[in-house]
Amino acid sequence: MVFIKARIAKFRAEIGKYFDVSNAIFHSNWVEFSAGTDNRAKNTYPYTFGTDTSLWKWRQDDTDTIFPITNQGQLRKGYYVEVHDVYDNNTNVWNGETSVFWNLLELAFPNEISLGMSSMLKAMESLGGLSSGTHLEKIYAWYSKYYLDVKEAFCTALVNADQKRYDLAKLKTIAGIYTNDTDPLTQSLGDLFSCETSWMKKRIEYIMSKYSYGEFSADGTDSINVRAAGNLISYEITPAINMYPTIINGTSVIKGSRTPAGEVCTIPVELSGTGDQQNIIQGANYLMSIGDWHDKYVTGNLIIKGKMLRELILGNDTASSIVIAITGLTLGNCVSLQNLKLTNISTLTGVLDLSACTHLRSLYAGGTSLSQIKLATGCGLSYIKYPSTNQYLVL
Repeated sequence: MVFIKARIAKFRAEIGKYFDVSNAIFHSNWVEFSAGTDNRAKNTYPYTFGTDTSLWKWRQDDTDTIFPITNQGQLRKGYYVEVHDVYDNNTNVWNGETSVFWNLLELAFPNEISLGMSSMLKAMESLGGLSSGTHLEKIYAWYSKYYLDVKEAFCTALVNADQKRYDLAKLKTIAGIYTNDTDPLTQSLGDLFSCETSWMKKRIEYIMSKYSYGEFSADGTDSINVRAAGNLISYEITPAINMYPTIINGTSVIKGSRTPAGEVCTIPVELSGTGDQQNIIQGANYLMSIGDWHDKYVTGNLIIKGKMLRELILGNDTASSIVIAITGLTLGNCVSLQNLKLTNISTLTGVLDLSACTHLRSLYAGGTSLSQIKLATGCGLSYIKYPSTNQYLVL
């Protein structure tokens, strides 16, 4: 361990004598962002202008396997891919994964790489030319400008003509007169428009979550804001896409572990017993669940949003005590919500508007002090428990 630390320290101290570190960091960030799995060390070349003061920089070519395309020309690279990932057969996704230079750069300059990624994403937003919108929309505008606007020149007829080559190669493979390490039909990918655009939107969101940028920074606006108190509050976040779930406590960014879609990420937040603090759950529109909140001391009017949110568990019908003490609940853009449990939150009063929750299946509101519940017209509700304080009934 001592040797490893000394080696990293020596690399950090001396590499700047020979290489342009900022340029190397940019190359590393670009290769990660674009998922350039064939361009980390392979197809990447150092160059210098040959003067006494010039430093080595990097250039690359053969970038036909960026974004969702693997090094075998197949469509199986996830938007969540990272440099040290492996396939099911334990082979590296990235060529050059064992590169000593790039691995040492990663270990020696973690903060600089993070800042470099933020700087690169910010430049993309500027180049995209979109004056308003979310960070995702602005970065996607850059992608659209420099990639999609070019790709639209390739017509369907050309894609269909190209398809015949793969069909013929497959027939010759079956006949035993052609061999290749990759099945020809798996390399038949069409124009990739729908696939790649969907992949790219998720890739941008994933990279932003990893590097605490945009909607996953302290300035993010795609969020659920709560007022919480106590010593320690533990959030159980289930993302709808692979990401690094993130919570802002005051001005501190608390990033959870890398979490696959549908799995739970537990993020403890130390409140130190101080009064009510603001906690912000980032990336709200890409979450399936924010966990069980009946034992969290959250107060005031709670505003929940999230277009992929499937369940919202705030109350409980078996717990000996209900700690949550919200006085109002507002749901925004929760179009995917199926299960809402508010049981025994006696402090919850007023009108609950669920008219936009068109996919709601079950609602538990017994033990609350709500006076009215507005349901979505035509929703497939199969179970509802009203509180005794309810004054209106419209089905």
